[in-house]
Amino acid sequence: MRYAVIGMGAIGGYYGGKLAHSGQEVHFLSHSDYKYVREKGLSVDSCDGLFVEQMIETTRRWNGTPEIISWMVPAALPWALRGALTKL
Repeated sequence: MRYAVIGMGAIGGYYGGKLAHSGQEVHFLSHSDYKYVREKGLSVDSCDGLFVEQMIETTRRWNGTPEIISWMVPAALPWALRGALTKL
């Protein structure tokens, strides 16, 4: 499955990170964390333990078509992502 995770905050980062850690193809749509994640990977520290996914696919615009989209942003933010979703 190809997953798209919109929002890399605590919830999106955790669930998307868990999917990536289990071997799934996960693409994150990111704005503020884009550069950091591209350089250092995604760190998830939870009750399940700590893991770092180095090869995280993060983008500011989608390329391709995901099979499952996970929307992990506050309800007040859809207007902010409108331009990024035009290709879906």
